[in-house]
Amino acid sequence: MRTLVTGAAGMMGSHLLDFLSAKGITFLGTYSRPTIHHTDLQQYPLKQLDVCDYTAVKETLAQFQPDKI
Repeated sequence: MRTLVTGAAGMMGSHLLDFLSAKGITFLGTYSRPTIHHTDLQQYPLKQLDVCDYTAVKETLAQFQPDKI
């Protein structure tokens, strides 16, 4: 299963990354502006992405091909 997590650098998103990682689930975390210190998440696959940018979102979905968002 491949999961795309939006808001990954926020409070809830960062905890979700921890959970997915512990379960062995493949994921990509996206963020626009981090609300927590970015270096706390550097062990995870992250991509800066503005979800209002249709083209960037479409490209990310095509590249990562998530099963869940």
